Amino acid sequence: MIESSDQLAVTLRLSLACELEAIRPAVLRVVDFLKDQHVAAEEAQACELAVVEACNNAVRYASNSDRSKPVILEVFCGAERIKVRIDDHTPGFEFPATVALPEADQESGRGIFLI
Repeated sequence: MIESSDQLAVTLRLSLACELEAIRPAVLRVVDFLKDQHVAAEEAQACELAVVEACNNAVRYASNSDRSKPVILEVFCGAERIKVRIDDHTPGFEFPATVALPEADQESGRGIFLI
């Protein structure tokens, strides 16, 4: 939900198939949207990485029965901040209070760190 200070935010809302192949085109639309809102290149790049990681997790951790349901991606761009919201069909998790970068030999676990 947008907070009252963000009521003038511009919103992009995308519905993408719950499959890895759908992520890149959606992320490119997010990047174009942020550029249209005159978001600085560094911030847009950081958002791009976070959205890729979050969408990857949304697809990877969806159960087989939920793969037919779309992943909803929303980007709210206001004067002072950008909010990204992803509604998926995974069991969810509690975002940890602190996040450390996994060891170099670990194959997964970087998504939360990068987000």
